[in-house]
Amino acid sequence: MSATPFSPDVVAAVTQHMNDDHPDDTLLIVRAFGGYPEATAARMTGLDGTAGEYSATVDGREVAVRIPWSQPLTERAQIRTEVVRLYREACARLGVPRAGKPRRGRSTELPGAVPCPCDASAARSTASHRMTGKRAWAAPGHLP
Repeated sequence: MSATPFSPDVVAAVTQHMNDDHPDDTLLIVRAFGGYPEATAARMTGLDGTAGEYSATVDGREVAVRIPWSQPLTERAQIRTEVVRLYREACARLGVPRAGKPRRGRSTELPGAVPCPCDASAARSTASHRMTGKRAWAAPGHLP
């Protein structure tokens, strides 16, 4: 991992959130951009300002995968933006419909309406975040 602008606490919170709440999204990202379309499982193991790091299960063995961000990240809120971008692009690349429910007050049938991948597990995430008092992301309006 290269030098990171993110503290170990931020990295731990983001990786735990992705692994606990978005394992299917993580797998899609690894299949589309990690060079392992045959991966059967994946988890986020770290991140820095230039890439996300993952461990993928391929043919029964664990392989390390590093997937670069589209631009260098310097702020915590940028992580969510990049992960959502990777998820959306992975769905498009693999021909998989995006999961989730419409964002607050928006219908996915309206032009420009896009569900947040986090909304697919929002109820569980919200309960988890309320119980721990922690938020994995610093983006306004992400989770209550």
